[in-house]
Amino acid sequence: AIQVADGTYSFGGATDALWMASYLLIGVAALHPAARRDSRSTATGGHFISHARLAFLGGSVLAGPALLITRPHDLVVVTCASAACFILVLARLTGLNRKLLTVSRELETRASTDSLTGLANRRFFRSQLASAVAAHDRSKGVLAVLFADLDDFKDVNDSLGHAAGDELLQMVAARLGHAVRPSDVVARLGGDEFAVLLRSVPSPQVALLVAERVVTDLAAPLEIAGIRVHVGASVGIAIHEAGSDPESLMREADVAMYAAKGRGKNRVERYDATRNDAAIEHQALKVELAEVALRGELVLDYQPIVNLTSGQLTGVEALVRWQHPTRGLLPPSAFIGMAEETGDIVAIGSWVLRTALRQMQDWERRHGSSQVWVSVNVSICQLEEAGFASLVEELLVESEVDPRRLVLEVTESVVADPEGGAGASLETLRRLGVRVALDDFGTGYSSISNLRQLPVDVIKIDRSFVSGEQADQPGDVLLEAIIGLAWRLGLVVIPEGIETAAQLQRLQTLGCKLGQGFLMSRPVSPTIIDTYLADGEGRVSLPAHLLPEPSLVP
Repeated sequence: AIQVADGTYSFGGATDALWMASYLLIGVAALHPAARRDSRSTATGGHFISHARLAFLGGSVLAGPALLITRPHDLVVVTCASAACFILVLARLTGLNRKLLTVSRELETRASTDSLTGLANRRFFRSQLASAVAAHDRSKGVLAVLFADLDDFKDVNDSLGHAAGDELLQMVAARLGHAVRPSDVVARLGGDEFAVLLRSVPSPQVALLVAERVVTDLAAPLEIAGIRVHVGASVGIAIHEAGSDPESLMREADVAMYAAKGRGKNRVERYDATRNDAAIEHQALKVELAEVALRGELVLDYQPIVNLTSGQLTGVEALVRWQHPTRGLLPPSAFIGMAEETGDIVAIGSWVLRTALRQMQDWERRHGSSQVWVSVNVSICQLEEAGFASLVEELLVESEVDPRRLVLEVTESVVADPEGGAGASLETLRRLGVRVALDDFGTGYSSISNLRQLPVDVIKIDRSFVSGEQADQPGDVLLEAIIGLAWRLGLVVIPEGIETAAQLQRLQTLGCKLGQGFLMSRPVSPTIIDTYLADGEGRVSLPAHLLPEPSLVP
């Protein structure tokens, strides 16, 4: 150290020989029985260092600086070098180095692992893919990337809750691991998206066979909370070509995965460059969605909910549309699912609530329609926001709308967990007078017997019951049972999707008082609702021959 500081060091001299000898002596010392005892003691958490050893170690380290006390420059150099040696040896004797190494390994593992599934995370997958592309030798096989996205995972999450959704993701991760080789990298990229890196596969055909095995394995039913769940996966595959880079491979696999979803789900699609434009448009739509409410591109239509015996307007359901500057008017199905994935549904949902309540205030001032209510769909993402209940209360005060005239439509998973964040928000609002509607009843995992336990005020019966698609039930038995039990529990019943005169007559026969569907009215602009309210009675046109005699109208 002194020679280097003085500039007198030269390669190949006696200093180098002594330097190499020091390593030899350290190696010999490590073979001594005492050193082995120290290692065993350190491994079990013991501290094999006595006061005598510490004094001996400190004395030997300080000997050099003590001899050079008359040369300040050398004293600083040797002191620093000696202190470094002292710390390293002390760390070894006390086991600190082993602890630091363990902590370092734990931190490295956490940084590269998905905490829920134990699979590699997106960051680690990208690094492994970059290394594989850089070292790829085409003569030793094909390099491929698979992207897998679960089909209809949101339905399971909404119906059974997030805990069940997490359990499902863990089961999927285990199945993915069994479907590929140990040398392949399986990762969870986020949400319900997974990726697989296939190294040195014999041919593209074999890579496709692996992807098909993944689809087959994930299509097998799973059991969660005693319920059999079927979840498939759409898988996209991209094959590494000469000149392609890691980012291109990931993008191409993503494009292929969306192509699989577009072609019916639960299938495999290989990347095709002709589909790239559609993927770019999809990503562009995601970016535009982030500020759609601020740009004023959202519009609300309202579908009437009417009295099936008189045609009188009793409520409206607010339905959001996106007036895109180049793509035209987009229905909710084109962007609401995407908004829930990106988190933009919170801002969109707030805009819908504010706009709908202001519209209610306007109708009441101009038409005195104090009996008409507005129904608004809310996502579990909104309900789990800490300030959601406060926001709704603030908007009700601002619009001066009676809380009883606001109905929040939710899915079964929300009301099934009354102690969760979403359930707590709804319970707070119900105490204010806001009503809760269970949307699409009959399509999830709740049974009729659960109605008495659910904290709801309105049941909206799914259109499949109205249209007769529930063919496994004889006649109107199931529909009649739902309506009868709901009435006995004091719930409002609203069948959805009434499209034909026969369906309306059937519901009238069963005693349904309210309904919603294209037969009465499609979703319309606020100005059309104005015309219904302007006559003072608020009647929606029903087929004249289906209306009962005036004496029978309650």
